[in-house]
Amino acid sequence: MAIKELIAVNILVPVCLILWAGSSALCKVAVGGKAFDSVTPGRYLFSLAVPIFVAVEGLRKRSLDLSGALAGVTVGFILTFTNYSFFTSLFVFFVTSSKATKFRAEKKKTIEHEFIEGGQRNWIQVLCNSVVAAQLSLFYLLDSGPQEQPIDFNISFTSSWLGMGVLGRSILHDACFYCYYIISG
Repeated sequence: MAIKELIAVNILVPVCLILWAGSSALCKVAVGGKAFDSVTPGRYLFSLAVPIFVAVEGLRKRSLDLSGALAGVTVGFILTFTNYSFFTSLFVFFVTSSKATKFRAEKKKTIEHEFIEGGQRNWIQVLCNSVVAAQLSLFYLLDSGPQEQPIDFNISFTSSWLGMGVLGRSILHDACFYCYYIISG
């Protein structure tokens, strides 16, 4: 293992264990132990490690600047911790929109006044694209805790609507994004 990877592991694992212990203790005292009982340290590890990895790759490929990477890690943690399918929708959007941004860059350079080579996203662009999903996923987290559950309006009405809101926002945003690039040619 490289030194950077060892440092990352030595930081991520204790942070995840501290988050797990803190949330377990807090929920036992404040909530009565209902919502966060089933949260494992692995969920915290995955929820921190994967968004950090995606942000580092985004920095390396010049799809994000540093502020965009930090905002992406924050939003990525919220969505991943809440529900893995929320993270999947965010990840698919990030990968496809990064490719679409670089598609026909020469033509876009002549059309757009504030064209940035490589299409690096800053924190403002990251939040504009993801703050609604992050807000809905926080409501989902408060309603049903960090878990995967099917969308079933008869069993869990509120969390089903919130889950549909997060996933629907991602789908509609992607559709509008691609229509813009198809029309602008």
